[in-house]
Amino acid sequence: MFEMGNHPIAVYIGDFNNKTLLDIVVTNYDDNNTGIFLGNGNGTFKNQTTYTTGVSSQPSSVVVRNFSRDGQLDIAVANAGANNVALLLGKGDGTFENQPIYPLAIGSPRSVAVADFNNDS
Repeated sequence: MFEMGNHPIAVYIGDFNNKTLLDIVVTNYDDNNTGIFLGNGNGTFKNQTTYTTGVSSQPSSVVVRNFSRDGQLDIAVANAGANNVALLLGKGDGTFENQPIYPLAIGSPRSVAVADFNNDS
């Protein structure tokens, strides 16, 4: 059993450390962070590693893709309280680099989705 943060609101699955095991990312709305649980391969997970999303950011949604085109999975987080979308750039070993922040002019993002809108792969 693993311990979640306060008010986990969104979850996504990926292989963040390239061990062909499923890992979990979760947004912890009340803790203002994103948590990563690396899989052990037997249905259990390591303790949560958290990455802050900022004071009162209220992360509300998460999606996983290789945004930086380096072959590693990255994480995009919609921060409803901070009116931005943040990226956690994967290093391929289950850890992530500081997140670039993309502020939104209006609104409070409650979800995030990805697609190749301009057909550049």
